[in-house]
Amino acid sequence: MKHARRISALLLAALALLWVPSATAGPITFNFEATATNGLVIDATMQLSSSSSVPAGWYLVTGISGTVIDPTGNTGFATGAITGLDPANGYDIIGKSGRFIIDNKINPMKPFFDYDSGLGFYVGSAEMNIWSGSGYLDWYQVSAPDASYQSTQILDGSYSGEMNGDVTPEPATLILFGTGLAGIVGRMSLHRLALKLRNLTAKSKDQTVPCDHCQVARSRPPLV
Repeated sequence: MKHARRISALLLAALALLWVPSATAGPITFNFEATATNGLVIDATMQLSSSSSVPAGWYLVTGISGTVIDPTGNTGFATGAITGLDPANGYDIIGKSGRFIIDNKINPMKPFFDYDSGLGFYVGSAEMNIWSGSGYLDWYQVSAPDASYQSTQILDGSYSGEMNGDVTPEPATLILFGTGLAGIVGRMSLHRLALKLRNLTAKSKDQTVPCDHCQVARSRPPLV
């Protein structure tokens, strides 16, 4: 009975962990720094949310601040303060290249941004998009109203990112933890059952079973 209560307490603790809401996490930020092949520099801080609308391991960018600097002065990109986030699932019209969807997702592991989607933000009236290419990051700028654009690349080794804040474990991680805990409890139960069976077997071997032949022999009268 005591062992059953202990198992129940452990399972309830695991279930409680599974029901911890992500809203209990504190502010999460992601600092991103990069230098493009044309010399353009970005230093940005993003506010993140562990939204259920993004896959496990990813975070939704809900805000952004920082600066874009052009040390060369001839990249053709807008520079200055980053003035806002381009809404997720919005579209960029990039000249003859078609339309690019923006999902504003961040992964703490490189290359950080989603492939062919990535992050959308504004520097003044210029709309910018950074996303993951093949071994590098693409950086586009769309200038209103004619949708003319400039593009550059950020090579691997020329950018870095760091996540800060109180990050709540992913739901999948909590489920794995709960499953592992349940497995441990189950294994403990099987181990205790095996010990009980072994003790019962040992006791049965120690008991003396009366022999019918011996009883018959003892019942015979003594020889004269």
